[in-house]
Amino acid sequence: MSGLVGLYHLDGRPADRPQLEALAAGSSSASRRLDVRIVGSFGIACQPREIAPDPRRGLQPTSPSAQIVSFDGRLDNREQFSATFRSYLDGVCSDAALVAAAQHESPETFVSRLAGDFALAAFDARSATLTLARDRMGARPLYYAVLKTTIVFGSTVASILAHPEVVASPDEDALADLAFDGYSEADRTCFLGVSSVPAGHAVVVSRAGLAVRAHWDFDTGREIRYRAFDEYVSHFRSLFAQAVRVRVGAARTAVAVSGGVDSSAIFGQALALARHGASPRAIEGLSMVFPFDSPAHERPFLDEVERAFGVSVTKLPVGRMRILPHAERLIRAGEMPALEWDARAQLVAAARARGCGVLLDGYFGDHLLFDRSYLIDLVRSGRWPTVRAHIRQFPQWMTEVDAPLFRRQFLSSAIRGLPPRWLFYAIKNRLSHRRAAAMSRWYTPPFVRRAVSRALDRRPPARRFVSYHAEQMYRLATSGHDRVQRARMAAVGVAHGVDIVHPFRDRELVAFVMAIPGDIVNRGGVPKALLREASTGIVPDVVRQRTSKADFTAANTEAFVGEFDAICALLTRDCASARAGIVDGAVLQDELRRYRSQLPLQRTAALTRRVTELLSVELWLRTFFGSTLS
Repeated sequence: MSGLVGLYHLDGRPADRPQLEALAAGSSSASRRLDVRIVGSFGIACQPREIAPDPRRGLQPTSPSAQIVSFDGRLDNREQFSATFRSYLDGVCSDAALVAAAQHESPETFVSRLAGDFALAAFDARSATLTLARDRMGARPLYYAVLKTTIVFGSTVASILAHPEVVASPDEDALADLAFDGYSEADRTCFLGVSSVPAGHAVVVSRAGLAVRAHWDFDTGREIRYRAFDEYVSHFRSLFAQAVRVRVGAARTAVAVSGGVDSSAIFGQALALARHGASPRAIEGLSMVFPFDSPAHERPFLDEVERAFGVSVTKLPVGRMRILPHAERLIRAGEMPALEWDARAQLVAAARARGCGVLLDGYFGDHLLFDRSYLIDLVRSGRWPTVRAHIRQFPQWMTEVDAPLFRRQFLSSAIRGLPPRWLFYAIKNRLSHRRAAAMSRWYTPPFVRRAVSRALDRRPPARRFVSYHAEQMYRLATSGHDRVQRARMAAVGVAHGVDIVHPFRDRELVAFVMAIPGDIVNRGGVPKALLREASTGIVPDVVRQRTSKADFTAANTEAFVGEFDAICALLTRDCASARAGIVDGAVLQDELRRYRSQLPLQRTAALTRRVTELLSVELWLRTFFGSTLS
């Protein structure tokens, strides 16, 4: 994978190449190739991509007379920039060169004009100002540390930790957020003193100091209202095609295909674009295939996809999954407590083996297109019959889900969405003891108090939302829970040198769904009705109209039971988590003995998830801190 790392000496000391090479060598994804740029006290080193580079995209440093710009990602409004700066640049130019041109013209506002998935570092020698920025969806990571007289930054935490003045230690607040409810703050990492550039923000550094500024955000007061459903479908179809097109790689691109409507829509759209010459033709379908007697089995739908598209999808048989063999590799790649089953790693490795530098994944389709918060808007407008009709309709399209679950979810949403905000948070604070009791008993009381206190202090931004549906869409797209899920998937990609991208997290697509009425998305109580209709002619009808989803609970439980003894051997009374004061070793042993008998009987993944979360913290502590913990 590619990456950037650099530093800026605010005291005027000159940067030098050995410093930058040492920082670059600290990255877990360090490449033999290194492109270095130095201007006075500022220096940056770039590690180019190794698979199918696009001369216009990816990580490219550019050095106009007074600037250095390193752009890691993809600029989606290239045409607009090329037309604007035609006199400034000759011929075909890289994304980085276009960004440099924009900075040259508008140094204060240039980042807000960029659309795409990116992380960038831009130094303007005229004002001695460094700008570090990420796109609004946070698709690419970028970290920094503020030292006495130096700012160190990079695409990986490891490269920053390689600086001799950075002392690595765990951030207990960040670990408490993760342990409590899988949350991660926008500007925080699990390493004390190492910050993340928040998505949609720019960190501007000059000799006068450091400022963090928002450069772009969703217009949560925007409304889109059409007269007919077909108009919504047409608009969605156009945005979805664009979301897929811009994410297809320069040469070979893989698509994770399951036989579900989300992944099939991405695969079909990518193939359609390729066949019409709108993108490279090398589209590889890859699928994890479970045994016929598994609830995760989707082979019949996958066969329909192959027949409809006239292509063969590479099928990767999944037997008993495992989590431990590649755990340390993922921890190092992701730099946070996050683990994944080896089946996903095998799929990403297969993409890499086929020369694919990009893997398109259907993540966020459920979040974007089957969130039920719009029911609160229907209640507020007095449309109770419609609410009842939709809640009754959902189980007809989600046959693997017990019908009462949808009623319980609606009641939970009503408790959150109908009372005034001040009343909801007052009740939430009064019931904090219940939140504490919900945590696993092995966590120490001080750690639990820290976690609960931080969770209670969280407040959404004070802003106007056109609907409760829009508010929930905004929260889903920008939440700390989403950051953790994406970081877990990205770690697998980093470990195998593949860029995993998510078309359903496209900024314009999310903005559109946020602005339309929520009952349009699930029209008539049909989950993902908007996508199903927009996929007509792209996805086979058998898949478009399927009324079930794969259930991975049994497969996960079976895999976890198979590794439970090995996991217990790591989670000892004197494990790293106990020495760090996170868990009580004695209680941990008692709980693991109790879990041993309960695991094979569980109908949900609750127990598996609890142990896996602690295991990820334990392995993270061991990997990065070893014997240094007291």
